Amino acid sequence: MIKLIEIYRKEIIKYLFEIKSFSQSWENSWKKEILTLLNNEELNEVNFFKLGENLRRIFLLTSSGDRGQGEVSSAGTGWESLLAWYLNLGLIGTRTIVIKPKKKFNFDTIQKTITVNYGNFISNSESDLIAVTFPPKKDIAYSVEKLEEYENKVFSIDLLEELDAYSVDKINLFLNKIIENNISKIEVNVIQCKTNWNDNAQIPMGWDIIYSSTGFTKDNIKIGRDGFSIHKIKDFRYSFITVPTQKNLDKIKETSTQVLRVNKLSGGIFWGEKTKLNVAKNINEIFNDNFHESYNEIKFNERIKNLDLKEIGL
Repeated sequence: MIKLIEIYRKEIIKYLFEIKSFSQSWENSWKKEILTLLNNEELNEVNFFKLGENLRRIFLLTSSGDRGQGEVSSAGTGWESLLAWYLNLGLIGTRTIVIKPKKKFNFDTIQKTITVNYGNFISNSESDLIAVTFPPKKDIAYSVEKLEEYENKVFSIDLLEELDAYSVDKINLFLNKIIENNISKIEVNVIQCKTNWNDNAQIPMGWDIIYSSTGFTKDNIKIGRDGFSIHKIKDFRYSFITVPTQKNLDKIKETSTQVLRVNKLSGGIFWGEKTKLNVAKNINEIFNDNFHESYNEIKFNERIKNLDLKEIGL
């Protein structure tokens, strides 16, 4: 199982470097600063968590301060990508993977699970990133599936790990089938990523209210499609991760409106600064808060001891 996830994770990280706003910022300043924080390629959990506490400062190295629509969009994409890189680095060797649900990196069953139906209007939350945690290999149930040349064979991890050739599309198909067959054992964390906290706090608040509801008085509002729903999975959380770009963070207090709007989110509030009590936790705390079992099955230093840093762009 881990083998399949890691192949998929490598492709996701590779895709991040194809995103212009991310790759340019990475080469211009982010990579150099990250290597400095990691003591020139000495990656361990202490340095990794220290990196999390400096993500805001690193991100702002390339901030122009321009609030034009194009600049805001580019900055938002860069922040999403930087977070996807950091989260997947922390989750290497685990059962959890973080995807940008666009193009080829998307699980159809997860999209059906988080879809909100309002009459004939179908909408998904602003899920900039989605973390999916698969069950342990021993707990995965299978079914006999017709999958191309594997017709009439039992669809299983053992079969998949015997394959010689992998494509992103095929791995996506296989992982989605595992999700579909084991939906009650799947954990999902929808993560909304925003650069500016003031402008966007009401959006995650609204979505979390919808997802936290156990039902609506009107029959025309439903969560999920085709028999899949967040109420049928093992665990669902909605998180908000911000830079934030505001210059004076001392002004952001536990009584601030933007904090009050999201302080009850099921998946927590995180930012790229050190944890501030009752305001926001540092991004490095999301691993033990939201992925505790998966993250701690094998210690971080053990999981990354044979990692080639070139595979993650360093």
